[in-house]
Amino acid sequence: MSNPNNPSNPSTDNTSNPAIPTAAQLGDARRKLWHQQGEALLTLENLRSWVNAAGLVLFTPRPQIVSPAPSLVEAVLGEPNSSPTLEQLSTAKSLLGRLIAEGLAVPLNLLGAGPGTVHAGAPGDTPDFVASTAVFSYVFTLRGDKAWKQPPAATGPLKVSQLALATCEALTRRGPLTAFEVAAEVGKEVTEAAVLRALAELWAHLRVLPLPQPDGLSSLWEISSARFTKQIKAGANAGQPSALSALISLYLGQAIVASQDEIESFLSALAPRSRIRDVVHALLAARQLDTLAVEGRTVLHVAGGLPAFLAPESTLPTPMPDAIEVSGIAAEADGSAGRGRQRRSAADYQVRPQAAQDRHGLSGQGEAGEVCSQAIRYEARRACIQPRTPPVQQARSARFRQAVGGREDAQARCCAEAVGGARGRGWRE
Repeated sequence: MSNPNNPSNPSTDNTSNPAIPTAAQLGDARRKLWHQQGEALLTLENLRSWVNAAGLVLFTPRPQIVSPAPSLVEAVLGEPNSSPTLEQLSTAKSLLGRLIAEGLAVPLNLLGAGPGTVHAGAPGDTPDFVASTAVFSYVFTLRGDKAWKQPPAATGPLKVSQLALATCEALTRRGPLTAFEVAAEVGKEVTEAAVLRALAELWAHLRVLPLPQPDGLSSLWEISSARFTKQIKAGANAGQPSALSALISLYLGQAIVASQDEIESFLSALAPRSRIRDVVHALLAARQLDTLAVEGRTVLHVAGGLPAFLAPESTLPTPMPDAIEVSGIAAEADGSAGRGRQRRSAADYQVRPQAAQDRHGLSGQGEAGEVCSQAIRYEARRACIQPRTPPVQQARSARFRQAVGGREDAQARCCAEAVGGARGRGWRE
């Protein structure tokens, strides 16, 4: 067992072990990934690449989501901002409108009432989530209506109001319209606010989508199947466990690591927490997810998907002894126990670089008289240390053979003779 007080033991030095980050290190890594360290995404190409890589992001930070998650507004600003101004929201919505118009992103209304919706007194075209077109199929699997080719139902779990049904029929018949134009199409007695509520109801079922317009103009609304038919077909034919597995992996890719509660909170708008929990347990059982302890908290991450400073160490190096009494080893090897030698530390026997081994003939067919590397001599000395019970002796002999690396017997004898007869006692041909 290694000495816990030995500073050379990597398993006990948390400050130098890159496998266990601090909360500050994790926060810095997240802000860099979310473009919140001054690298604002102000061009359409950069924002498109970021949305495609993230898959599903918040539009603005929402109090309902307590999980660490990126937002499109903060990425456009290049800094964390939990309460953006109307001007800042307008800049982000302008870029988002261009992405939607080109079929590169999908605005989502999954949380319902909140800031930026008609229920709070503001225009009801502000999304709470933004998904890439590839991820929209997973979202539709969990929240969409599988009978999307038919008009919305007035009964059942996905029922809508009569005004929402009339609104959907008007958009199907006329194409993209503003809320005011929909109100005129539905009937003279219908107000624009009532139409906005009906549109928000259809939007929550992924029946319609808003198209933000530049220069502060009113947003257009259109049937979602008119622009994203391919993604809707794929989502209608997919299974919910597969969709949840993909979304969990995408969220962990954004957050780097997250607890199970944080995963459930982020995806709670798409599926019940119990179902999310079952999928997480299934992924853990299938070893698609791994666990990691960060400052006393058990968090999850995608297996093999951590940054370099978070990568778990599969095997820790065998701790080397604090010091080796060379005199006792040499005395047993050559029968001269009275000889006194200096006390050397284990650091004197570290493995040399490959270039140094090549100079000493350790990687080729070197002569027996050439100097052996200190690492091999160290293993040869360990092969002579008492007690030499059969299991211990075999293990030490195996380490010595591994250090020798299958070289010629002449070189092995050189290494053995360098420690005074270790060839016959610690290593057998």
